[in-house]
Amino acid sequence: MQKQTAETTQKSTQQNTSVPEEKFDVSNYKPANKAPPKYPEQALDRRLEGDCTIAYTVNAQGRVENPKAQGDCHPLFVRPALQAAKQFQYQPRKVNGQAVAVQNVKNTFQFRLAGAS
Repeated sequence: MQKQTAETTQKSTQQNTSVPEEKFDVSNYKPANKAPPKYPEQALDRRLEGDCTIAYTVNAQGRVENPKAQGDCHPLFVRPALQAAKQFQYQPRKVNGQAVAVQNVKNTFQFRLAGAS
């Protein structure tokens, strides 16, 4: 069986609407716990590769809420990317000692076949 990888990279611009006056660098806000998505069998059979960006809110408990695919994501990669994003765990973001939600966090999942050029 062809070895495949599905990786994630953090790419985003983010705003915390709970505290608009404070700048927050989301590029440093990465999941404390994450696992790559499962490579879809149909994509393997077709030797498809691609990226899928998922945007979501991280709630005050550090869990992902309302994940949605964005941009030009191949339909075969949407479901595994959404499922993987739902499993992410973050350290809750604290402002003045209080945990707050972080909106518009984005993560791009890269689906690549090993050995493909």
